[in-house]
Amino acid sequence: MQAFSRLSNESGYSFNEDAERVRKKASATEVIAAAKNAEPTAAMAFPRGSRLFFSACDSCHSDETSIASLALNTNLHASAPDNLLHAILEGIPAPATSPVRREVDDFGVMAMPAFGRAFDERDLIDLVGYLRARFAPGEPAWNAVADSLSAVRTNHR
Repeated sequence: MQAFSRLSNESGYSFNEDAERVRKKASATEVIAAAKNAEPTAAMAFPRGSRLFFSACDSCHSDETSIASLALNTNLHASAPDNLLHAILEGIPAPATSPVRREVDDFGVMAMPAFGRAFDERDLIDLVGYLRARFAPGEPAWNAVADSLSAVRTNHR
């Protein structure tokens, strides 16, 4: 049994692969549920940002699956809003190739349109505040979002 265990460890395969996938899915479900629970508080703190989200973002990010939920997006859990601002302003292009679907709820990689010309500075500050409060409720609010936005806009015109 020891030789078999060593072989399975060296090859990178695990007999607990399904259990690991279930654990990750449960963890993702918990993070998504926390974001859903934070929605009313975030909307009260950033009512304008909430309205912007529901008018521009909700059509793609309303589903509570791992592909659509922003609760699993690392940009919202980062220490600064710069990457999030880049994504909103410039969009995210679809890759030339997309991974093969392995499960019914696996939609591969998607693209996001650029909203750089659609939102003014106040819109973006309110939207980013709402996104952080709603989808990363355990993280502190970002300070100086306006400064980050100014730097991002200056570097990418």
